[in-house]
Amino acid sequence: MKKLLIILAFVPLVQNLFGQKEFAPIGATWYYTIIENMVPDIGYKKVVSERDTLVNGKACKILSNIVYSAYNNQTYSKYNYIIHQKGDSIYYWQNNDFRLIYDFSLEKNDTMNIYSDDFLCLNNQTHWGSVIVDSVTYTTINGFKLKTIHTSPTSNSIYLYIAPFVEIIGSLSYIFPTDTGCGAMDIRTEFTELRCYSDSIIGDVYFNNSPCDSTYAAAIPARSKKNEALILYNFNCKSIEITLNSMIEPNSKLIAFIYDMNGRKLQQKELFNRQSQLSVSGYKNGIYIVQIIKNNKIIHNEKIYKY
Repeated sequence: MKKLLIILAFVPLVQNLFGQKEFAPIGATWYYTIIENMVPDIGYKKVVSERDTLVNGKACKILSNIVYSAYNNQTYSKYNYIIHQKGDSIYYWQNNDFRLIYDFSLEKNDTMNIYSDDFLCLNNQTHWGSVIVDSVTYTTINGFKLKTIHTSPTSNSIYLYIAPFVEIIGSLSYIFPTDTGCGAMDIRTEFTELRCYSDSIIGDVYFNNSPCDSTYAAAIPARSKKNEALILYNFNCKSIEITLNSMIEPNSKLIAFIYDMNGRKLQQKELFNRQSQLSVSGYKNGIYIVQIIKNNKIIHNEKIYKY
């Protein structure tokens, strides 16, 4: 009798973390630019996925949160973030519950309720807002094709994401939603954009020309104490409207500048009338500085949100 030899080949099951689109794998690191106290100082925030934990029986990640201040050259360890993932939805622990920050299954015209823990603006009375998906695209980063969701606030929402959010990486502005109706003086520290991201799966990603871990001063002096101009963003015309609070004096030279949050000059225009407009229709959504110079002296400096 011939013997039948059966060879069983055991192939180990390898968990493909990228296939599951894991958010905040251990070691993932984000660097965000911050603007501090309406002065021309640019610091950064470093967020790192440090370790696993359990909250209410749910698997979570603990993300450390450290601010490197350019304002006083000090480092601050802030409270940690706790992140939970369920399928394509990402939650963070706030006020004794898990609040949705991202849903990567969303498609065009879907809506998502969002939650902000802090009232950045003094007149806000709710933690809740909502956004609608304007479009869904795909971004190739280091060879990986990642879903990118572009949103805008719904008509009654006071919260939004300034930039789109990308699978694995999150929002290109900041992890959490921000306020839509804030005056610049209501905010003590503002997060502006994602500089760098890295993890062991997709590697290092650089989003602008800023070094990941540096603090520096932008070429933008502090806002003048004198309220010499009113600056409004016109959402319909996609322009910035400037109204001077006094007549232009003879022989005076006034120039308006627009800077991005890295201090790069994007536009300048000489002002000949009390009311002027600067087009920003081609600018990407984000935060910009409008500066007015009168006879080589700064008379106004203000942030404008474009979204």
